[in-house]
Amino acid sequence: MNNGNETSFEDLNFFIDGELTRSDRLKMLEILDNNDTLSKTVNELQRNDELIYLSYNNIPEPQYDPYIVATQKHTRLLNTIYAGILIILSFTIGWQTKAFLM
Repeated sequence: MNNGNETSFEDLNFFIDGELTRSDRLKMLEILDNNDTLSKTVNELQRNDELIYLSYNNIPEPQYDPYIVATQKHTRLLNTIYAGILIILSFTIGWQTKAFLM
C-alpha cells in the first residue's frame, strides 16, 4: 500500500480482493471512513466484481468435450472416409471436365 496520502486504484483493488495485510486493511478502512468519494468508488468496484462473478457463475458446463469427440477413433475414421470420397469426386469431376472441353 502507498505510504503517501493518495490511494491508487491498485490499492483499492487489493482492498476489495482481500490482498492487504491486516494493518494496511485497517489503514484503508480509516481512509474510507474519512473520504466519501473514495468510499463510493470502492462500493462501485465491489458491485462490479459481484456482477462479474454472478455473470460467469451461471455459465452451464458443456455436455461433452469437443476435443475428445473429435479425436475418437470412429470420428477419425469417418473423417478419413469423407476426405477420400471428396478426393475421388474432385478427381472424377476434373477428369470429366477436361474430357468435355477437348
